[in-house]
Amino acid sequence: MSRLRAVVALAVLCIDAFGQCGVERWTVKTGTDTDSKLVNLNNVTATTIANLVALPAPSNKPETNRVQPTETTVFVLSATLIEFKLEDDSDYHLVLSDSAGKTLIAEIPSPNCVSSGSSFTLGITNARSEFDAHLKPGTDFQTANVPVLVKGVGFFDFLHGQTGVAPNGIELHPVLDIIFNPVPTVTSVNTAGGFPDIAQNDWIEIKGTGLAPSNVGPNGMSWGSAPEFASGKMPAQLGNVSVKVNGKAAYVDYIGETQINVLTPLDSAQGQVPIVVTNGTNSTAPFTVNMRTVAPSFLLFGASKSVVATHANGSLLGPTSMSVPGYPFTPAQPGETIVLYAAGFGLPTTALVDGSASQSGALQTLPVIQIGGASATVQFAGVISPGLYQFNVIVPPTAGTGDNPLIATYGGFTTSTGAVIAVEQR
Repeated sequence: MSRLRAVVALAVLCIDAFGQCGVERWTVKTGTDTDSKLVNLNNVTATTIANLVALPAPSNKPETNRVQPTETTVFVLSATLIEFKLEDDSDYHLVLSDSAGKTLIAEIPSPNCVSSGSSFTLGITNARSEFDAHLKPGTDFQTANVPVLVKGVGFFDFLHGQTGVAPNGIELHPVLDIIFNPVPTVTSVNTAGGFPDIAQNDWIEIKGTGLAPSNVGPNGMSWGSAPEFASGKMPAQLGNVSVKVNGKAAYVDYIGETQINVLTPLDSAQGQVPIVVTNGTNSTAPFTVNMRTVAPSFLLFGASKSVVATHANGSLLGPTSMSVPGYPFTPAQPGETIVLYAAGFGLPTTALVDGSASQSGALQTLPVIQIGGASATVQFAGVISPGLYQFNVIVPPTAGTGDNPLIATYGGFTTSTGAVIAVEQR
């Protein structure tokens, strides 16, 4: 009997070490496909389950190629691990859930099923080790209720009744890292509109994971009618989330699990300063960012390159293709006076009160603005509300039909490239 037990034990060890590996789209799942070189492991996109399950399912899932951009993107998300199992193909099958009950699958392959030539091998080995340190999967599903931070490559699987599968078949496969009971993390900070640094009295975007409670939902929470406004102040906390810039409280406009928008406090410090986000009782490690006197940036409509702008009569300015029912957009005309909106242009001539819900005042000097490579006449430049800058500008007569590049220079710095303003010659 002792010999039989030894043989059985050896068989179990061999199955664990050299178990059956997967077949379907296996090279894509493990990073040995020809498109794997397109996956930048150093560029991680913070997301949510809600965002991923909302992606359209591809009509075709190539056996040895990737569906771009989803399958060439490394995602990181906060979720709750609710079920897990060791699959027949030696993968750890994880079911992740958000606060609304949406689920998706994440898979950790066995390192023994991954070619040594895969750039994913180190991450997969790490994820497997991290999981084994906390839980022991068996061949039957086990339930859990554990907050996790999961990093993995996007992957569209075929639907075949998998437990926890998203309607569009999206998965994180393979998982490259998993952290149990994670604390919130900041991954990037920039001025709204794209300038890489920040300034005082500046609208900034803070991105990361676990930045707000999951119950804020996929659309997040904005300050709306925060009670502080009744006393003429802006809220320094929203949904139990607060932010400090260089140790001073910022003013919180929007919170989501992967992004927070705040107005920086009045602070004349220059150089490297820390930003700390506090979500409930947990705080991020300090994230260092460069603070300048100005961090000029044009605000953009959504994910477009079109600058937030209006005609002089207040109607929306932009390409007609951006129009939606009730919100028509029309391009500018050469010689027309238009209104542009921006952030990060520093202090006006009027002294500001930190935290006040009311701000106004002209800038110290007029910025230099170019539209389509030609200088535009700037009639007014100043603050019109907390952190919001308005420029009244005459479109140069040489501006051509289509998207014209728009740049502004102020205080020795220039806005980020890529912003455009739509013009139509008539």
